[in-house]
Amino acid sequence: MTIELCKVCFSRWKDSHCPQCGNREPAPEGEKPQEIGSYKLNQLLAEAYGGHIYSCEKNEKGYIIWVSDVVSEQIEIHEESSGFLPIDSGLEDDRPWLVYGIPDRTITGKSQEASEIWPQFKQMLPELESRFLSGLEPQPWEIVFTGGLWKIWGGWENPGRARLSHRKTPYTPPEKYLGQAPDKKSLTYFYSAIIYNALTGRLPVGLLKPPSGARENLTNLDYIILSNLNQDAQKRMTPEEFVNNMEKYYGERQTVSKLLSALTAVSGAAIIAALGYGLTIIMSHVI
Repeated sequence: MTIELCKVCFSRWKDSHCPQCGNREPAPEGEKPQEIGSYKLNQLLAEAYGGHIYSCEKNEKGYIIWVSDVVSEQIEIHEESSGFLPIDSGLEDDRPWLVYGIPDRTITGKSQEASEIWPQFKQMLPELESRFLSGLEPQPWEIVFTGGLWKIWGGWENPGRARLSHRKTPYTPPEKYLGQAPDKKSLTYFYSAIIYNALTGRLPVGLLKPPSGARENLTNLDYIILSNLNQDAQKRMTPEEFVNNMEKYYGERQTVSKLLSALTAVSGAAIIAALGYGLTIIMSHVI
């Protein structure tokens, strides 16, 4: 399946013209695929496909955005997806490619539940450690804070279509957490994923929206996660700062340090792959 884009607004091309603005010329030869407006690409993705825009190349007509043939009805498209940037990009045989991910499951937790989840996280630590040490983590999950809720979008539909050869670790969360209404265990995993990403210096993994509503609804864990985030990697919270903050508010330095040690023990390929996904923080927020 291919899509041609309009020269003027980069909307979807149809029947030799752009139904959005009326233009009759495709995108010009001179532009690079990466310069195509990400908002328009995401509009295309959100309104029609429910798959991956997984490659982009230039030809005599303009730009062809290749999209997987995943059935859109299988995936819940979220309003926030209009802000996504590619989760990866690169060149293969001088052909640029972009990867856009549409999550296929959502787990949502209220910020007030963070404190309740933390004690259960300790009980879940052995399972998490086992997964970390076996290279099953991390996952390229989008963590979003919006409308007073933390959301984790878990799993990628049909990852083989998204150039899986460019990835070094699996995509999907544990099968038992897919397609379920959030319960205490899945919410524990949800917050654990946030903690994991903080410890690897990759917080958040994707889109972060500023919190809305009264700030008194935020817990200490929310503040820890939201504070000192910046698009500049040098200004983001470090794993050590996260450990110190958890000790300050929860008195749990031993537990968090233990997890950090487990992550460090994953040495080499897994951690390097974790840090090398190229997932981008596209919004920053400082409390």
